[in-house]
Amino acid sequence: HTRVVQISHRYGMILFIASEVMFFVAWFWAYFNTALFPADPHQIVRDQLCSEQPEPWSRADLKDYFLGFGILARNERERALEAKASLTKQ
Repeated sequence: HTRVVQISHRYGMILFIASEVMFFVAWFWAYFNTALFPADPHQIVRDQLCSEQPEPWSRADLKDYFLGFGILARNERERALEAKASLTKQ
């Protein structure tokens, strides 16, 4: 690999490990918070006020947007590859 690729791999691994550390810190923080303070009055009120959450994946248009953007990204990638191939043939 080139020097730039090696540095990118190093930064990517550092960011991945940092994200894993943050995830596990948050997970254990939440676990021990509920284990040590099970009757937090703010949590009880918050649960009563927010008991019915909207389901984001029940919206058909949201799924259509994701599908459309995925198809658009694929088409743009194919167009760019074809343009690059036509430039190299000349």
